[in-house]
Amino acid sequence: MIRILHPAGAALAAVLCCTSCTFLSPEPDPTRYAVLASVDELPDAARTDTAATHLTVGLGPIVVPEYLLHLEMQSRTEGTRLVPSTTERWGEPLDRGLERVLAIDLKRALGAERIVVHPWYATESPDVQVRITFTRFERADAGKVVVRAAWSVRRASSDAPLVERETTLERATNGEDGASTALALSFALADLAGEIAAAWKDAPPDAGP
Repeated sequence: MIRILHPAGAALAAVLCCTSCTFLSPEPDPTRYAVLASVDELPDAARTDTAATHLTVGLGPIVVPEYLLHLEMQSRTEGTRLVPSTTERWGEPLDRGLERVLAIDLKRALGAERIVVHPWYATESPDVQVRITFTRFERADAGKVVVRAAWSVRRASSDAPLVERETTLERATNGEDGASTALALSFALADLAGEIAAAWKDAPPDAGP
C-alpha cells in the first residue's frame, strides 16, 4: 500500500530531520592550549650576549603553589579570588614548563656551560645552585600578569646562600587569551633569569666557583 504524505507532514518531517542532525552534530572544541617560551623563542626579546664560562649551574628545586598545578590557566581577581579558565589550558604541566624555560633562560643569562636540573647525580656536581620558590604566577586584574618568587644562589656544596632575594614582576598582556597570557609570563621569566644572573655577577669575587 502506498501512502501519500500530506505537504504539511512532509515539511514537519524535514524540520525534525534537520533538528535531529543539529543535535547529533559534534560541537567544535573551544579548548586552546599554550606553552611558555624561552628567551630564544620570544619575539623582540632584549637578549644580552653573555660571555661563555665553564660554569655548571644546578637548577632547583623549583616550588610552585598547588593551586597553579592544574592544566586550566588561572586568573586572580579581587586579591584572593581564583578563576580557572573554561577554555585556556597549559600544553604541559606548569612546573615542567617552568623548569624547561628557566634552564634555557639561565644558561643564556649566565653564559653557563651546562645546566643540570634537580635532583642531579652526585657525579654531575654543579658549581652553583639556583633555588626558586614561586608564590604567584598568573594573570591578574588590569590586563597584566604577576610573577613573584623567592630565590637564592648558593654553592652546591653549601646551604649558606651567596645571594637571597624576593622578586615581583608584572607584565602587560596583549589580549585575554591564553597565548597572550603565556607570552607575558614568558617575558617575566626572562626578566627573572636576568635578575638572577646580574646578582650572581655582582657577588663578591671570592663567591665564584
